[in-house]
Amino acid sequence: MSFTKKHKLGCVFLSLLLILFCSSCSKEKEAPLNPDPTTGRFENAPFKWDFVHPATTEDNMFIGDRNISVNNLYVVTPPAFYIGAAYTEKEFKSSFRSEIAAYKKPIDVIFTFTKPFTGTLEKGSGSSEYRKLLVESLDSQAYKEYIENKHSPFEVKLVEIYSSTDLNKAFPNNDGILGKNLTKAMSNGSKISDVKSKLAGELSSINFTAYMDYPANGFFQDKDNDMRQDNPVYVRSISYGKAAFFVIESKYPYKEVADAVLSKLSLSNVENTEEILKNSTITLFTVADSQQSAEVYRSFIDLDAFLNTPFTEFSYGYPIFCQGAYAKNNAPFRED
Repeated sequence: MSFTKKHKLGCVFLSLLLILFCSSCSKEKEAPLNPDPTTGRFENAPFKWDFVHPATTEDNMFIGDRNISVNNLYVVTPPAFYIGAAYTEKEFKSSFRSEIAAYKKPIDVIFTFTKPFTGTLEKGSGSSEYRKLLVESLDSQAYKEYIENKHSPFEVKLVEIYSSTDLNKAFPNNDGILGKNLTKAMSNGSKISDVKSKLAGELSSINFTAYMDYPANGFFQDKDNDMRQDNPVYVRSISYGKAAFFVIESKYPYKEVADAVLSKLSLSNVENTEEILKNSTITLFTVADSQQSAEVYRSFIDLDAFLNTPFTEFSYGYPIFCQGAYAKNNAPFRED
């Protein structure tokens, strides 16, 4: 073979190598931001929702993801939870299971219907008196009139996630049980190829709130209990409503999927919402009853049904928000 032929072949070989190198560089540039599905977005950073609307006051603590049963996956019995229940500061932050066994002074309770419904708790202990008052309020003419034309807006929280660890951080109560159950349900659902984004979301809607006035002369009958070292916190208000927790996997980027979800709530205007959702899958937990049991769905039609189903005399919701106050000085409890 002549030198000229060898030279030409060498040039061709070098050209092919150069093309392959450029091609691999191009593919590297087009690779997703998170190629490793096991690496969480919040692995080395504190969790934060990307979108929150509207923001609730810092005195309102979301408890709608606590003690949730999930059909065929997980069963838990919700603890008794009522206006005037008192817990140590540590227990108030976690589960509401170990109530302080000490007598309280009489408590006046107000239900925030259009025409407020009121009653007094005089026994000083236990949840039975409050449960009876709650039933009376729901049977009242004031509640029937209240729900006739009630519009219940939704609080919306959305976040882009990369892994199941991110999902657990989105729903951290009860050691992330809710997030773990969502992950299990996702694994049993339909799959799509070429997933470009994963979105986790939380929706909540308040029906009504029950609350008590701040006690003027101490909370407990024995004032020494107000000043206990474990900082007793009492339940000053409970907001009843419904909540949904979901994960959407999509062939579309996160921002477009988020806008499509928000368009269902009239918070965004997207022309191709149906096309985006048609190329996405949803795993949806909805909770709307006092048993706090989540129904599992896998359709955006079910999401629409959840959004459009009104509260009734028989379906009034479950505790989704509460406010706590310290017995020693009535200062509001606020999460860290």
